[in-house]
Amino acid sequence: MEEHTPYEERTKRQPDFIVEYEINLAEEIKSAKPGQGMRVDFLYDGDDPQIEGVHMIWPEILD
Repeated sequence: MEEHTPYEERTKRQPDFIVEYEINLAEEIKSAKPGQGMRVDFLYDGDDPQIEGVHMIWPEILD
């Protein structure tokens, strides 16, 4: 895996926003440890993944 390059360094600009959130892992991967470069799939309340699809983010973990 490549070494993580911070967003600010890659884009030469400050991020538009910083979000604090809690990751709720599925039971079968509860022992997984979140890390840089991971992809997080999410749905908005009421979304049907067969119709709206799945949204993805690649968070940058700050601490």
